[in-house]
Amino acid sequence: MQDFEIIAMPKVVPSELTALPCDELVLVKSNICGVECEGQTTAGELREELESIIGRQNDGFLTVSEAAQLWADATGANPKEQRKKLWREIERGTIKAFDDADKFETFYFPKNKFSCLLRIDDLKALGVNLPFMMASFTSDATPNKPAPVSAAPEHEAGPEPVQAAPAMKRRALIAEYLNEWPSIEADLNDASRNELDSAKLPKHGMWDADKALAWARSRGKLVQQRTSMEPATWHGAITRHQLR
Repeated sequence: MQDFEIIAMPKVVPSELTALPCDELVLVKSNICGVECEGQTTAGELREELESIIGRQNDGFLTVSEAAQLWADATGANPKEQRKKLWREIERGTIKAFDDADKFETFYFPKNKFSCLLRIDDLKALGVNLPFMMASFTSDATPNKPAPVSAAPEHEAGPEPVQAAPAMKRRALIAEYLNEWPSIEADLNDASRNELDSAKLPKHGMWDADKALAWARSRGKLVQQRTSMEPATWHGAITRHQLR
């Protein structure tokens, strides 16, 4: 069994991990801000977790523990002490904490002190010295902030706004469509070989639900679709042809 370590800021998914089958068991270790964890999971689940972390950090957000560990690495300080300093600033209202969930809500006293998120730009403003302060992180970074849409002038009939495709995490996609697409989990696990990976979005760990459903529909994977393909009631002789 191969073992992998989750660090405070993973840059890429290891090639050794991507080469493994999705259902192969791996050992995972981490030691971030003094919290040691070790356990088993599948290669597919670990890839998804790493992609989610990388995507979140590229969007400009760190957990308190990640920020404290990176701050300590840069300064040689104790990560637990750095975490206490960050929490004092949160309690004072100097920086805001965000709930680590699909829909972020701003609040000052989060229940989970380990997984809540801090905005990297807020850390910059506070003077926290982190080694990765990239220019791509701007003060506009806000959780799930929609892109501004330019309205057409009132005297002109502008084009219909283009609706963004619903972006969903893998687990959310499975939970949403499992009833009508029973083989969804197996199909996603095999996405690199069955062409379903065309529904993957550039943002790590996210899927285009419309494209995924179109793929399933084109292959007769949907229960409703299969039901609609049943022949109407007929009292004469019936010859059935099974699609393969």
